[in-house]
Amino acid sequence: MKILLVNPPRCGRSIPEERYGVAAFKLILRGEPMALEALAGNLWDHEVRILDLKVTPDGLDAALSDMDPDVVGITAVTCEANAARRIAGQIRARTKAAVAVGGQHATCDPDFFNVPEIDYVALGLGKASFRELITALERKEETDAIPGVARTRPGREMTFTPRQYGPADLVDDRPPRYDLVAENRDHYVMSGVGGRTGFVVSALGCTHKCLFCAIPPMTGGRYLTHSVESVLRDIDLLPDVPTIRLVDANTYGDTDYARRLGRALIDAGFSRKIVADVRADTVVRDPELFRLWKDAGLAVAVIGFEAVSDAHLR
Repeated sequence: MKILLVNPPRCGRSIPEERYGVAAFKLILRGEPMALEALAGNLWDHEVRILDLKVTPDGLDAALSDMDPDVVGITAVTCEANAARRIAGQIRARTKAAVAVGGQHATCDPDFFNVPEIDYVALGLGKASFRELITALERKEETDAIPGVARTRPGREMTFTPRQYGPADLVDDRPPRYDLVAENRDHYVMSGVGGRTGFVVSALGCTHKCLFCAIPPMTGGRYLTHSVESVLRDIDLLPDVPTIRLVDANTYGDTDYARRLGRALIDAGFSRKIVADVRADTVVRDPELFRLWKDAGLAVAVIGFEAVSDAHLR
């Protein structure tokens, strides 16, 4: 099948831009559509393209005309949700393609996408479930029983079969399709750290239950780690970027795994900068882990301080 995967355009201005006029803030991170690259990696036997509207905001019409896709998949976080619906409407007006929407906002608020211009909504990790949807569509089979995917029913409630996320959903043996956005590589930068930046996933999900966080629903509250070998493989697929951004919600959620990965990076002679997200309490409890990771290349640790008092955190 011919499958077009769409990353929505930038939507609105960042909070610092609006409040303080810091227009350069958006240059801190302009990242590649990692979720779509991962989906594409598990569709190896189909014709797949990625359209990154953050790079080419006017590229939708040309992509639809050139490819005439059978299926279009759109990913969206919350600030992109309205754009995703608008894009779905444009696709519906131009083609007969089936339209599926997934990602963070679809997982947290699937009813938002229960509209006529969208055919399917996917929850959580989509690497395996989206392939199951594509297989069913190709074979003209029913899709109702696919765990984590629902057919839209505008005006009525959608029905999802729950998906029990596990290692099989990571599809470790199928690397991301970095090649599908190779022409955009110069656009993917992290200013102040190392310029051109490549995204790699080592872990997904989180077992903590912070009320403000949208991460746990992506994996049903589980913390799943890619094999160390697959992480090293994916880094090797990005030889020309000086910085590797581990786009995990919590890279060090499993400290034993983090030690194995850190030592493997050192043993492999890894010499590029690494940027990773970490919980403050992990740093406090295990400083030796971060001494190890400093040797492995950790240059920036992104830490969120949601409150400045223990009482508020509790």
